[in-house]
Amino acid sequence: MFNGKISVVQGFQTSVNIAFDLHDNNKIKNFIPTMSSIDIVEDVLYSINNAEANRARLLVGAYGRGKSHIILVLMSLLFKKDITLFDALLRKMNELNPKLHDYTLEYLKSGRKILPIIVSGNSSSLTQSFLNALQQTLKNENLNDIMPETNFLAAVNAIERWEKEYPDTYKKFTEALGEPISTYKR
Repeated sequence: MFNGKISVVQGFQTSVNIAFDLHDNNKIKNFIPTMSSIDIVEDVLYSINNAEANRARLLVGAYGRGKSHIILVLMSLLFKKDITLFDALLRKMNELNPKLHDYTLEYLKSGRKILPIIVSGNSSSLTQSFLNALQQTLKNENLNDIMPETNFLAAVNAIERWEKEYPDTYKKFTEALGEPISTYKR
């Protein structure tokens, strides 16, 4: 009865992994917008125009409800800004909220971008996870030169300064370590 009328999108997967799927344009194109997802997009898009720094959002829902998929779409919307990826989303927006549709088109055509930083919880501390994610993202986007100085980097810079400007201090430091300095400067 439904033969030839219903089909599954090629490459369909039952889950989205934000880190792995960030550059998968098909995942973004195949997003099926709902009224709830349009509300989330509206909230996030309008919040980035706000001068306030309190823009954190918490998505809560049952497994398989599309939380990761909407985040993937939002990240692409805010960063990639390739209008061709959002046909279905823009059509649904225009149907449900024409003002949001126009605002979204304006944003997509603007020079503004939000850099997505994907944090994974595989480090010993949350702070370290944030720093690793920031460093990796800046590296991937060739923005290494704007990485803020961390305590580790400050220590390495101090050691290198001692080596150049205070050789006696540097020698005492390396002797006190009892192992090669290269162990600490990775």
